[in-house]
Amino acid sequence: MSQGLLNKLDISVVLITTDLVLIDYNDSAASLLGIDESCIGTTLPAVCPSIKQSLLSEWVSEAIEAEQCISRDIQTGDREWLELRIFADREDDDYKVILAFEDVSDRKLNELHFKDASSYSESIVQTVREPLLVLDSNLRVKDANRAFCKMFRVTEEETIGQYIYDLGNGQWNIPRLRILLEEILPNATQFNDFEVEYDFPTIGKKTMLLNARQLDWQSEHLRLILLAIEDITEQQSAIQKLEEAYERQRIIADTLQNALISDIDKYLQNYHVFATYRPSSTTAGVGGDFYDVVVISEGIYLIVVGDVSGKGLEAAVYTAMCKYMLRAYAQDYSSPSNILAQLNRTLASEMPEEMFVTIFCGLIEVTNHKLVYASGGHEPLLKYNRASGVEVLPAQGQAVGVFPKATYDDVEVQINPNDLLVVYTDGITEARNEGQMLGIEGLSKLLTEVGDLDEQHISSAIFDLAIETNGGALKDDAAVMLIRRQ
Repeated sequence: MSQGLLNKLDISVVLITTDLVLIDYNDSAASLLGIDESCIGTTLPAVCPSIKQSLLSEWVSEAIEAEQCISRDIQTGDREWLELRIFADREDDDYKVILAFEDVSDRKLNELHFKDASSYSESIVQTVREPLLVLDSNLRVKDANRAFCKMFRVTEEETIGQYIYDLGNGQWNIPRLRILLEEILPNATQFNDFEVEYDFPTIGKKTMLLNARQLDWQSEHLRLILLAIEDITEQQSAIQKLEEAYERQRIIADTLQNALISDIDKYLQNYHVFATYRPSSTTAGVGGDFYDVVVISEGIYLIVVGDVSGKGLEAAVYTAMCKYMLRAYAQDYSSPSNILAQLNRTLASEMPEEMFVTIFCGLIEVTNHKLVYASGGHEPLLKYNRASGVEVLPAQGQAVGVFPKATYDDVEVQINPNDLLVVYTDGITEARNEGQMLGIEGLSKLLTEVGDLDEQHISSAIFDLAIETNGGALKDDAAVMLIRRQ
């Protein structure tokens, strides 16, 4: 196969001999596997240690014997997998082996998450004493607890995977239940205390109270339905305990965040710093917005505004980690870019894969009126002066905690008399009305109107505009820090 043809393929392809010696590859494979021309003539496992020689040799033999393509998954890291498809192409008395690689890390992680979620939900289901079914979005039974099997005289094997209306030779094909599951539940997400009378062939006439709740597992794009039958007292008690546990977490997270993000109203010699935070009006979970002002040395201050993704206790915990690690790293590293790089390396190994942090990190020198800052995926810094208007300053750099080797750049800004620096989180600029975001343009326009007021009134005006744009309520947590040179 020609190199030109190989490179036209949108998958990673490698050609090897039956002895696993590398013959050829395309550009996609070079990037994925880290191979180059120097690897030609070397066995593939020798240059790709994650591909075990004994396994690859076995799989090649299987492909030759089967005379068809076979597929295997290879784990190349803690959270990384490749799908390997192997096809043996016979030429005279010899074979050339074609290997096609595809990154399937997301699929495998989703499978693992789903497996964990299924195991967790199954444990809960089996613990509940009352009959309980777990249905998928197609109303097929994913799980049935022992109480259900005992009461309705069925086995798990007869139940799991069955369409609910086919259970027990159709004894669950109840018109009122169809209305509840197919018409009421999709619109209401839950129903409680619905009375159903039915004469079951195996257990006779029953009056049942049905309690159902629809659960959306957003990270797996999965919808489940919990259907509790008959005595719902203990089920309601279990739900209440779960809600109480969430409420306890919320209180802990709320308390932790309040301790981390109290309002700032202070003077740093001839600079005034005013910062405030407001929680979302539409979500119960505590957010991850934070800010900080720390004395580094005489006349030098660390200025931080950040936003940890997610809600609740987990977000609050990582908020605390970020805040105090930044304080520690600021003592050892001379520039904001180095501070962010060190924080990024730490968080990338500690945070869950789905979480990240956006951070504005700056060092302000009040004696020579200079700000040096770096941005980790954060909103752009705005600088306002009556004479020059609003200037949108550069904001480059990846979000923190995602890529361990990410680097960050320092930007230096001279601060003139009466300059106002505005740092904020995306709860402000992403306020929207009928799909139209407030954006940097909307915030800049407001600053031209109120930028000469005192900092407290400017902050209030910014939040008021975000609330108005959102239709009367903040839809995301938001923080604003204003720094004015006197």
